[in-house]
Amino acid sequence: FADRRGFAFAMLGMGGNIGESVGPILTGFLIGFMLWRDVLKLSFIPALVMGVGIYVLLRTIPSRSGSTSGREYFGGVKAALRNKNLLLVLTATAFFSGSQIAIMSFLPIYAREDLALSTVATGALVSLLQVAGIASSPVLGHFSDQLGRRVVLLLGFGGLALGSLLLFLTGDGPLFYLAIAVTGLFLFPMMSILLAAAMDVVGDGVQGTTVSLVFGVSIILAAGSGWLAGRIADIYGVDAVFLYASVPAGAAFILTLFGSKRRAVPNKR
Repeated sequence: FADRRGFAFAMLGMGGNIGESVGPILTGFLIGFMLWRDVLKLSFIPALVMGVGIYVLLRTIPSRSGSTSGREYFGGVKAALRNKNLLLVLTATAFFSGSQIAIMSFLPIYAREDLALSTVATGALVSLLQVAGIASSPVLGHFSDQLGRRVVLLLGFGGLALGSLLLFLTGDGPLFYLAIAVTGLFLFPMMSILLAAAMDVVGDGVQGTTVSLVFGVSIILAAGSGWLAGRIADIYGVDAVFLYASVPAGAAFILTLFGSKRRAVPNKR
């Protein structure tokens, strides 16, 4: 795991992508003859089953030997927050999440309201993003281990910015669906690479906290981006959200490009 963090996180993310690619299609099908509230209630069942299953599986995994005192732990957290490398990764994560939440929130709305697609077709459209991510996740994860995080982050952020821009420019038709696939190639694997990059620059004692920081930053900043994307959709139209989504992705690209020159993003594990 230590030598193949990018690939390990990518495989973990790919497992989620498989479920998320099936979920929208299944949901669209169920909404065809059930109330959406009832479909939402049904989602409790697989969540409960998986929760119990994971609990049982994790009981067989041995815990780490040794212990860390509270003083040592919080000292490690404090040191991590002073780490310029980690702060840059967190900032890039914030920009990426801003782009991700805008696309994921408004692509279904655009499909339903602007393209007038059925619920099943809308689900299939969202699934197309996930399917592309399933294919690219292990590849980008492997390349991040072999070529370095910086190269793959630049490729991913640049590809996401381009895909978002193409979503805005194409509007509808075959090119629009191609733009969705291009966007999906980079939309979902990037969080795995960001997690691996964050783990590269912190000590062994605070890796769990580091993962929490990455996801915490992404959630907080994504909330503000979702609100801003909604305002843009109300004023300029839903398709303008895709143009907006290219901006934070482009900012993450620029930050990685110039920040890495000061070795703020690790080139290699």
